[in-house]
Amino acid sequence: EFGAAGETGRKLTYGSWVSIAGSTLVEFTSIADTNEFYIDWSEVGASTDSELGLSIGDTNGYVDSGYHNSSGYLGTSSSSSDTAVNRFETEGTASTSQHRSGRMRFLNTYGNEYVMEMFFIVSSEGNVYRWSGTKTTTAAVDRVKFFVVGGAAYDQGYMRYVKVEDL
Repeated sequence: EFGAAGETGRKLTYGSWVSIAGSTLVEFTSIADTNEFYIDWSEVGASTDSELGLSIGDTNGYVDSGYHNSSGYLGTSSSSSDTAVNRFETEGTASTSQHRSGRMRFLNTYGNEYVMEMFFIVSSEGNVYRWSGTKTTTAAVDRVKFFVVGGAAYDQGYMRYVKVEDL
């Protein structure tokens, strides 16, 4: 499909930044049926030394099984594959002093198989982390929820949804 005057490209529509300080659950619902979308993070941190979790869902609700998940540090041999299969979960980013900034990308590769990938910076150390995984859903993803594993609250930060459209 061609855009105006025969041009092709992409259109990004940015949602408002949402303060997550004090929240135990951050949800983005009514996500558009597109092949790609982002969740931007700015200085996101937990109030306890706990990993961060993410679940995705479709019109049938959130999915709690079948996740393939990997996370860890870049540039070191301590890369790991988290064993959680009921959610995406970070590994090695559990300190209360770790506040993360970056862009999380969701890509519907084929038949509702979603690839999630993120590179983020931790402000207190300057290290780069990666977090990625795959999950197949029965329909297009229309919701995502973020939480601190164990139920603690976020101590600071902002998130926003970014809609991606091919023109």
